[in-house]
Amino acid sequence: MLFESNSLTGRLPVSLGLVQTLEVVRFDRNRLSGSDKRDFANKFLSNNKLTGPMRNLIGLDSLSYLDMSNNSFDASNFPTWMTDTTQLQGEVPPEFFSRPHLQTVLASNPICEESSEPKDYCTPEEESSTYSTPSNNCMRGPCSSDQISSPNCQCAYPYTGTLVFRAPSFSGLGNITYFTTLEGDMTRAFRSYQLPVDSISLSNPRKDSNEYLNLNVQVFPPSGEDSFNRTGISSLGFVLSNQTYKPPHDFGPYFFIGDLYGHFAGGSSSKNSTNFGIIIGAAAGGCVLLLLLIFAGVYAHRQKKIAQKANEQNPFAHCDQNKSSGNIPQLKGARCFSFEEVNKYTNHFSEANDIGSGGYGKI
Repeated sequence: MLFESNSLTGRLPVSLGLVQTLEVVRFDRNRLSGSDKRDFANKFLSNNKLTGPMRNLIGLDSLSYLDMSNNSFDASNFPTWMTDTTQLQGEVPPEFFSRPHLQTVLASNPICEESSEPKDYCTPEEESSTYSTPSNNCMRGPCSSDQISSPNCQCAYPYTGTLVFRAPSFSGLGNITYFTTLEGDMTRAFRSYQLPVDSISLSNPRKDSNEYLNLNVQVFPPSGEDSFNRTGISSLGFVLSNQTYKPPHDFGPYFFIGDLYGHFAGGSSSKNSTNFGIIIGAAAGGCVLLLLLIFAGVYAHRQKKIAQKANEQNPFAHCDQNKSSGNIPQLKGARCFSFEEVNKYTNHFSEANDIGSGGYGKI
């Protein structure tokens, strides 16, 4: 149940504690009043107006994280329920803060301001960490542009994004065991979903203004491949965005913000194939056009020769109407007919118009 950073007022309902399956409650950064007596695994109730005495937490075995800072609880001495198991009385001795599985932070309290020696419990909680998944017993080499070396030292284009955990049960970021556990759990889960994953890298854990834990994640494709295909990216995005994957209990609820992926498998080769096809098509088109031009030129040349040959065989082709020829007798007033005219007037040289024959043939 996540209702942090709202403007809720009044008291938390008693019936809320009857929900046995409820594990995480976030009502921090509201204006709630009254006291709290409900049991949950993770409780975030800081920055409210809760009043009354501090509650006895003995017997709350399921409680792993409690934050009730910045409220208005009654002023009191060191809680007696803490002394029931430690036999401590009076001032709190330093040994109290060395108890296993107990994380206590008293930064900016008088006990830390008065002490001259540095104490672990006086160190403020880390809001960020330089953690990054180390390599798996291999030496990472240089990769080409935009590629990243995986934990298994394989250069590839990983699928990247940000995991945002809204209610982790731990506050400090110095314990890298949480992150190595998450890496192994994610890798095993993704492989059980039959996703194409070789390894997972986590880096730059940090807290934002809402006290959410942000983690950069890189998911690398299978060994021997340098990128995911579209089906692989879609499957990974579905598993993370729809919270099919359930992280370890310490991390609580989360959401995923995926980055755009621009290195799909086969994308560059497909582009090269497309460009190659365009070049081949253009070359083929140019060859066809050149052949058509050659064919048109040959056809025009042949037609011209046929026309010249036909003109040479035409007995009237060289008849000059303006000049007389000494090879034939000249008749005064004689007319020269063209071949087309004779062809027309004789009805295509029909034999029905045959009137005889002479030295040059039929007339």
